Amino acid sequence: MIRCDGDVVLGRHAEVSSFVIAYGAGGLALGDHAYVGPQCWINCDGDVRIGSESALGPRTTVFTHGSFLPVTRGYPTRVAGVSVGDRTWVAVQAFLHPGVHVG
Repeated sequence: MIRCDGDVVLGRHAEVSSFVIAYGAGGLALGDHAYVGPQCWINCDGDVRIGSESALGPRTTVFTHGSFLPVTRGYPTRVAGVSVGDRTWVAVQAFLHPGVHVG
């Protein structure tokens, strides 16, 4: 399921496998020949970009927002995009935090 309020862009021959959830207020962009493995969970409150010929391994989690302590008690939260460069592989069950750039 992909349900992003921002732009969703799939490059040539990009593939999203089964049971993937991508949602949020931002956008999702997959480059040419990019692959998102089964059961990945992608939060798109900030923009998420997966480069060309890159892959997210099965059950990888991508979060573009986060807070350690409760926001309801006035603690800050962070929203920042996540990007995976071209020809980069993210292994199975990895967790990418807000603002991370890999590759």
